Amino acid sequence: MVRWIEPDRKADNTSIMIRYPFKFLSAYNSEDTDIFFGRDEEVEQLYQMVFQSDLLLVYGGSGTGKSSLISCGLASRFEPHDWLALTIRRGRNINESLRSKLASMVKQEVPAGMDLSWLDETEEAEAGSELSQQIQTLYRQYFRPIYLIFDQFEELYILGSAEEQARFIDTVKEILGMEQPVKLIIIIREEYLGHLFEFERAVPQLMRKKLRVEPMNLDKVRQVIVGATSHEHSNIRLRQGEEEAVVEGIFTKVKGEGKQLTIQLPYLQVFLDKLYMQITGDEQRQAEAVFNTKALEEIGDMGDVLRDFLQEQALRIQQQLTA
Repeated sequence: MVRWIEPDRKADNTSIMIRYPFKFLSAYNSEDTDIFFGRDEEVEQLYQMVFQSDLLLVYGGSGTGKSSLISCGLASRFEPHDWLALTIRRGRNINESLRSKLASMVKQEVPAGMDLSWLDETEEAEAGSELSQQIQTLYRQYFRPIYLIFDQFEELYILGSAEEQARFIDTVKEILGMEQPVKLIIIIREEYLGHLFEFERAVPQLMRKKLRVEPMNLDKVRQVIVGATSHEHSNIRLRQGEEEAVVEGIFTKVKGEGKQLTIQLPYLQVFLDKLYMQITGDEQRQAEAVFNTKALEEIGDMGDVLRDFLQEQALRIQQQLTA
């Protein structure tokens, strides 16, 4: 949920765009790299891993930001010509979804001036499965390493049949044996790691390069809040002299009375948006806000925030149903 405000005019008559720096419960993507904070260490680890293996496993609890880490964090480390990222969700069948995604990319218009007529002769001369031919054609069309990102992979084990799972394992084995530069990144909730036993037996490298996305500790929360509010186009600031108190106060409010040292990212996202709304009351997220200790004291604890949030969502659903 990122909204842009109409340009303001600076003293030198140049225009700037003011941006609401939080995404609420939406995932970050490649257009959000300037407001993606708190995962520098994980992004660097993942970036190194993609050069060490053709198969990576990214796992963590629900809502820890696994998808955003790939689609925004890792994406920020590549130039557009360095990778061709294709995100695949299971849909009705993961194998068919993969082939459909590849086919949709191959069918896209060829850039003006690029002659690919020679592909027809080359493809006729080469044997291989439909999948192999799709990837060969895709690579020749884009001339970029292909990254196949299987998001919410646990759906294969929640909804998929044993036949679908076995077929996908065969597909992975086939891809890993191809000559074209193809990387596979599998994103899964950690409670489903045990379901990967047969997968790992057939593809031993599955667990060799893996990254766990941890919940947010105080340092990462500090990076998120300070980064987002220090961004030159952000419409949110921290009150001068209260920066550390506000950061620690937010972390404490979200964490609650427990002794844990981390917090859940969705809770942080809801809390930050609620704090902004309490200060501004602007549902369009256009007004400027200054986060301060007084506003933080007035907002209540995380239980109050979640209760208000759920009540608001229930009211909106009711209004939509009766409209």
